Amino acid sequence: MKRSLQTLRLLLLTLPALSACGPVSFPADRLPEAVRDLCKKEQKLDVDARLVGKTLYLSCALEGLIGLNLDFQKEALETLEGVMLSGTRAALSTDAKVDFLVMKVKDARLGSAITLLRYIPDIKGLIYMRYSRSDFEDRLVIETDGAEDPAQSPEPLTDITMPEFIARLVSSRLHRQLTGNPLVSVFLRITQVRGRVEEGILILALERPEDDELTPSSLDVLEAAVAEVAVDVTKKFDPDGLLVQNVRIEDKGGELLWEKPLSVLQERVKSTEKK
Repeated sequence: MKRSLQTLRLLLLTLPALSACGPVSFPADRLPEAVRDLCKKEQKLDVDARLVGKTLYLSCALEGLIGLNLDFQKEALETLEGVMLSGTRAALSTDAKVDFLVMKVKDARLGSAITLLRYIPDIKGLIYMRYSRSDFEDRLVIETDGAEDPAQSPEPLTDITMPEFIARLVSSRLHRQLTGNPLVSVFLRITQVRGRVEEGILILALERPEDDELTPSSLDVLEAAVAEVAVDVTKKFDPDGLLVQNVRIEDKGGELLWEKPLSVLQERVKSTEKK
């Protein structure tokens, strides 16, 4: 699965280069309809497109997105790439104000889904070569969800804010970092990270076995990982510290593990870089 996500991220890196800022091709008053028509014409796929405030949502179902080998399937990836490209083209060629592009693809067979979240100015930044491709890759939110409970109503679509984006990006990157290394994964036993920002506090909730307490050593490893990711993300999207001042770590039940000022984590990262 890790290799699959890496492949997916590399595929998506090529999308901005294929998009261009030109005349308005997707008027604001019919943007969702135009995106649906574009996906139907070019990808032969029914896509639900909705504009909520400044957030463009795309969602669709792909049969066999994940194969029996737990890897992304080639044809499904090509379709996914095409849908993401359509959304990117629309977001860059509309007179509507679009800040965020969200794409959710559900594997109709497994019931699981993958969500991609991108900040539109980041796409423009790569086109104008304001930062590297590796930096651009680090700005993509990738979230995976298990099978949905049919008894529960789907969460309502909301206009994504910058604090929410920061929280989701930190969570996404931290989850990949903590689960991508088998040794760290076994050491910390964290299966999921959920983030939110409340009153200037970036709150990261960890999902892990309730009866497995974190040792001082594991807490130190966790703090180092959180510091690295949180400092990097806030430096890019909240350089003046207006949105996030503290970072708090909680377990799934809401129990506080620790909370520290972002400035303390920044100093920790600086001291680590000097070694």
